[in-house]
Amino acid sequence: MNSEKLYRMFYFESYVTLMGLLFQFVCFGGSPSRMKSFAFYMVKELKYKLLAGQTLEDISKGSDRYVLYKVGPVLSVSVSVEMNYKEENLVLYQSSSRDFD
Repeated sequence: MNSEKLYRMFYFESYVTLMGLLFQFVCFGGSPSRMKSFAFYMVKELKYKLLAGQTLEDISKGSDRYVLYKVGPVLSVSVSVEMNYKEENLVLYQSSSRDFD
């Protein structure tokens, strides 16, 4: 993966549940394709096993404002110009976090 910067990265000291998903890191980035690439990069770096015929899927339920990919403890979220800080907070509402930015 190239060295493009993620916009924001959050770390939770314990796992957080959102939409039935457990995660510990949230990475906000740019375009949907960039965050999909980041998710596949996380598959490689975390040595996450995908079953034969399995691939990563956008779990945002067809939203046209952002995409979500989950790999192990990492939630990868695209951020468009239309997605503002308030919407980021809606994604992160369940726990206090430490911002690495």
